[in-house]
Amino acid sequence: DAGARMLEKQCLKVAPNNWNVLNNLGLYYRDLGGQRRDKKLCVKSRDYYVRAAEFVVQDGQATNESKCRVLNDTGVLYHFPQYQINDMETGMKYYMRAAALEPESRAASIGWIDANENMGICMNALGKYEEAIPYLKKVLKQQPNRRVSLRQLRRAEDGIKDK
Repeated sequence: DAGARMLEKQCLKVAPNNWNVLNNLGLYYRDLGGQRRDKKLCVKSRDYYVRAAEFVVQDGQATNESKCRVLNDTGVLYHFPQYQINDMETGMKYYMRAAALEPESRAASIGWIDANENMGICMNALGKYEEAIPYLKKVLKQQPNRRVSLRQLRRAEDGIKDK
C-alpha cells in the first residue's frame, strides 16, 4: 500500500503521463481488487490501465513488447470475471491491438503471446471457433507446449466438428 501511495503522490505529480508508472498502479490495484473482490479497486485499476495503454501506444520509444504487455494487461482487467468489470468486448479490443503488433524478433514477447491466447479464449467463449484457431496457432508456433492454448485449440476444433 505504501508503495502505491508513493507512486500516486510523488511519481504521478512529476510524470502524470508516464505509462510505466500508470501500468504498475493498474497492476497493483488489479491484483488487490481481484484478491479482495473489491470492485472499487478494480475500477481504479481500469482507470490507470486505460491511461497507460493510451500513453504507451503513443510513446515512440516504447517497444512493441512493452505495448503488447500493457495492452494485454488492460484487456485482462476487462475480460476476466474476478476483476468485476465484465466487458469481454472491450477486453478483446485491447487484445486485438496487442496481437496486431509485430513481434520485434523471431521469439515473440510474452505480452504478444498472452494477447493472442486471450483472443482465442474469448473467441471460443463466444462460439467463434473458426476465428479462435489462428490466434491459438500463433501462440503454439512460439510455444508448442503451452497448455492453455493446446486445450483451447482442441475446444475450437471440437466446436467446429459439433456444428
